Formats: sequence, C-alpha cells, structure tokens
Amino acid sequence: MLNKTIFNDGIEMLCEIYQREPSKLLLKAYYLVCKNMIDQDFEKSIRLVLEKRIYNTFPMPAEILQAIAANWENE
Repeated sequence: MLNKTIFNDGIEMLCEIYQREPSKLLLKAYYLVCKNMIDQDFEKSIRLVLEKRIYNTFPMPAEILQAIAANWENE
C-alpha cells in the first residue's frame, strides 16, 4: 500500500506545478485510485507525468496510473 507521506508529497508537487489547491477531497479521491501502487512506482509516475505530460490542466488520477502502465518512460 502506498505510503501516505510519499503520496502527499507527490500530489502536492503536482498541485504546485499546476497551480491547484490540494483539498481534502482531491487528496482522498487521488489516494483511492493510487493506494495500491508501490511507493517507487508512484514516485516514478509523478516524475513521468512532470517530464512527459504537455497539458496545462491538472492530471487525472488515471494519468498517474497510465504513466507506469503505458510505459511513458520509453516514449
């Protein structure tokens, strides 16, 4: 199960970059989707979203999952 501190740090980083407030409801929704990820995969997903994603809107939870599943690193 994903460590809450690692999760919070990753989402807060995204919030800072995409200028969004990390509300309780946002954190709860994203954790619900990401909680089964291992810490290393979550951190890698956040890094890949920051490196590869070109849109200026806040990424959806599915995009964080897809960053690993779609192997964005090799694109």
